[in-house]
Amino acid sequence: NNARFEFRPQDDSLSDFTSQMTKIVASSCNQRASEQIDRSRSGNYFDPDRAGEGIQLALEGDGQSWVITFYTYLDGEQVWMIGSGQRSGNTIDFGDVVITRGGDFGAEFDPDQVELIPFGRIILEFTGCNDLELSITSDLTQFSSDTRTLTRINPRDCT
Repeated sequence: NNARFEFRPQDDSLSDFTSQMTKIVASSCNQRASEQIDRSRSGNYFDPDRAGEGIQLALEGDGQSWVITFYTYLDGEQVWMIGSGQRSGNTIDFGDVVITRGGDFGAEFDPDQVELIPFGRIILEFTGCNDLELSITSDLTQFSSDTRTLTRINPRDCT
């Protein structure tokens, strides 16, 4: 449930740094593979008509909590939206999606500089073993609400 991240860039303009990390949701480290939760829906998904934009979906170690990270753009700048939710049938409701900004890279990072901006809601529905639909409801005027069909970047064998 803990790890150390070491960054050793080849670019001399970037400095080395090390960071200690802890899982947001801890899990048992002593479970056999057959006892692990089914993470087959976790993965990276995108809309082939919108290459360069997509989501990363992860089931946490408690087997209940899902995390979505939506990678998109606004006015040519990267925007990351992050939310958590619970699955009910084939649907996950991420009702607390936020955009983060602030902070610095590397050793200069200060979590007190990170600002959480409420974005809105994303409802995800699994429509096949490699496909899903996102219903995006934005509370921010600069982002439009939308519905999108996404597929896995690396499809799984569905048999």
